[in-house]
Amino acid sequence: MGVFPDVMDAEEHRECWDAISLSLVLNFVPDPKNRGNMLRLAHTMLQAKGFLFVALPLPCVLNSRYLTPEHFQGLMTAVGFEQIRARWREGGKMAYWLFQKSSSPVSTTYQDHVLYQKKTVVRQGDRNNFNILL
Repeated sequence: MGVFPDVMDAEEHRECWDAISLSLVLNFVPDPKNRGNMLRLAHTMLQAKGFLFVALPLPCVLNSRYLTPEHFQGLMTAVGFEQIRARWREGGKMAYWLFQKSSSPVSTTYQDHVLYQKKTVVRQGDRNNFNILL
């Protein structure tokens, strides 16, 4: 992948992990494309049926002009994950997801990825700019 070469080698860790936690990690990656690359890297490192835990500040998905919970779920499906559970409280501060590496192959079709390749405003108004791009 080459995005995080100083952290872990993707090939060395290919399908080595049962579970990966990205708890308050994605929101600190400064570039939306690198956030997407981090999700792809996690997919590469997980064993078949491995689990990915994601925790984000709730405003990243409920108050973003570019990302909604449905958009995030679709993006994760395009990367190759199946949502097992999502949880947050209205008025709360955090959102949590548990994903499992899908047994079906990762989609490589243009149609499945086009929605997640560039910033697309999905909500207007006074919102934040958090986004994840593939």
